[in-house]
Amino acid sequence: MKTSRYIHLTMLVFIFGATLTLFINAKNHEEKSLKKSKANSKYLKLPLFSVIVAQENTKINISKSISNIVSCYAPNNEVIPENYSFDNFLVKNDTLFVTKTDEKYDTHISVENVKSIIGLENSKVNLSRFYADSLQIDLTKSRLTGHLKADSINYFSLNAKKQSYVFIYRPARVIKIDNVTKKQTVIIENANLKNATINLKDKTKLWMAKPKNVTIKTDSLSSYNLNN
Repeated sequence: MKTSRYIHLTMLVFIFGATLTLFINAKNHEEKSLKKSKANSKYLKLPLFSVIVAQENTKINISKSISNIVSCYAPNNEVIPENYSFDNFLVKNDTLFVTKTDEKYDTHISVENVKSIIGLENSKVNLSRFYADSLQIDLTKSRLTGHLKADSINYFSLNAKKQSYVFIYRPARVIKIDNVTKKQTVIIENANLKNATINLKDKTKLWMAKPKNVTIKTDSLSSYNLNN
């Protein structure tokens, strides 16, 4: 009887210890996962603005959204410091000034109603299916890449100078899946802007799909390729 009690007690201790260990491990794993996801990205909600100025040596990605948010992502599961600050993103007089970006991280700006983008010397701006009813882009010795949602842009204006580089590529195929039939439909988005005014100076290069209506001015040192 006494031996039986010892065995029973030992089993209870073992079960309790195993349960406690599993609980602690699960809790630690959950905390590490939450801490890890938070550490790999940070974001800040911004007030309204309609102009973005990418100042010298900055690198940003811009996409359309229902709110204004700047996000920072660390590649390869690296950790963003707890004291990381968004002080380099300042909204003043309806304009977002991006004064500095960290090359170690990817900086994404989601915008609600931006109509003008300005890229200053050695800045790099990438657009992700971006659009605005009227969109004006001014570049000075800077680089603009990405693609536009052409059907949603009524008027496009580009002024680029001092060896700027512009490459607006055709959008990738979009695959839509019917919720009921699960049938896939491949849609190729239109890449041709409706109306555009383009001005190139000082060894600037441009590649994009040819707009339906376009007025282009260029000096003898710049080049462009407008594909159908």
